[in-house]
Amino acid sequence: MARRQLNPNRVKIHRTYSVEEVADRLSVHKNTVRNWQASGLASIDDQRPTLFKGAVLKAFLQTKRQSIKQPCAANQMYCLKCRAPREPAGYAVDYLPISGTSGNLRGICGCCETLMHRRASLAKLKELEAIFDIAIQQEP
Repeated sequence: MARRQLNPNRVKIHRTYSVEEVADRLSVHKNTVRNWQASGLASIDDQRPTLFKGAVLKAFLQTKRQSIKQPCAANQMYCLKCRAPREPAGYAVDYLPISGTSGNLRGICGCCETLMHRRASLAKLKELEAIFDIAIQQEP
């Protein structure tokens, strides 16, 4: 099952939320919110119902989102099948122009042989040619 991204912007920073309100607002189960609390989401106090400050909840979600990001190095592209940054096989990629200033690099994952894509500006294409063997495709 694909993992869904939680949107921290759905949380208002000047409100307080109960466990049920957080679950409804973010479309997650109540137990997920309780698991977040066990892993570091701070509640206002130890009283019932458990309440969370909106600012604290939003910061927790933003930190959680940042911790799972995997930035690509200059010689890598992100493989959706492997769910990790990988080097394209043989460093051979195609450049597919989208507009006059940017396009997509397309390569094959060295591990699972799936197509990988990476956005690249035309201005940075010279830098990338030092890393990749780029074949420029013409628009159909």
